Amino acid sequence: MEKEKKPVYLFKKGMVLEDVLKTFLLNEIRFLLNISLFVTQDKDIEDLHDFRVVNRRSRGVLKLFRRYTDKEKSAEVLKLLKEIFEATGHIRDYDIFLKYIFDYKQKLPQMEENLHILQRYISEKRDQEFLRLKSFLESDLFKHKITRLLDVVNGEGFFLKKDLFFSEAIKNILKKNMKKLDDLFGTDLKDANDFHIHKIRIELKKIRYLFDIFKSFFKKKYYRKILEALKNVQDLLGKNQDLVFQLNFVKNYEKATSKSLKDLFEFIIKQKQENMAEFISRYEELKDILPKNKHRRLLK
Repeated sequence: MEKEKKPVYLFKKGMVLEDVLKTFLLNEIRFLLNISLFVTQDKDIEDLHDFRVVNRRSRGVLKLFRRYTDKEKSAEVLKLLKEIFEATGHIRDYDIFLKYIFDYKQKLPQMEENLHILQRYISEKRDQEFLRLKSFLESDLFKHKITRLLDVVNGEGFFLKKDLFFSEAIKNILKKNMKKLDDLFGTDLKDANDFHIHKIRIELKKIRYLFDIFKSFFKKKYYRKILEALKNVQDLLGKNQDLVFQLNFVKNYEKATSKSLKDLFEFIIKQKQENMAEFISRYEELKDILPKNKHRRLLK
């Protein structure tokens, strides 16, 4: 089977809600099935990344438009997608950490031997989780979950307000979520903890999904600028999550092995602080681009 690329959409303005969302969700679910075959081969770490991204954005979009779906049926779809996503465990985190280790060896030459031991330990943990994921993706259980997802989304009664134009629905969703951003923008981030930062990341992702997936409903001169600003901020938020994972991993590693990685821990802390300083700067730029009620100008 040939590997598919992540779905890209070009919806027409006059389409109704059901046609847009059904097309989106069915394509996303079918992509998960296709790319799972390549994830199990473990030849390209980006296959797993794509698998996770499509799963995450499927859940994100469904949550955004959940009011237009049957409550129980959408809850089942979200549950199935989450179960599939959780099967990927920390493999992606391990892959990223292993990439960072190469840089850490250059920056902390005095720790090369300890970092080599840590690298081997991370690789072992990663391989253990991958074997579990491979077993799951090759199982009848995974195929059953995918089949069930397709059946529920494609079945009668999943979508409500079938005659509602999607352009009207997305206007309502955008207005609501822009208000959430206004509330988040009012928070001083200098002393914000990682939990709050993660909440911001989730809310920004929702807005990015709207502009990225449903771009044909937005004016180009606005959405391109916003999308670029969102990407810049999200890249920094993603790096923060990577570093949070690494800090927690190093802590647990030290407890389990009684081996000190103090220099590494302090270096990661410094990296995290520098990353957050840049994030706050980029975040201020985004606040200027996304003022309150700008949604009225964004849509075609």
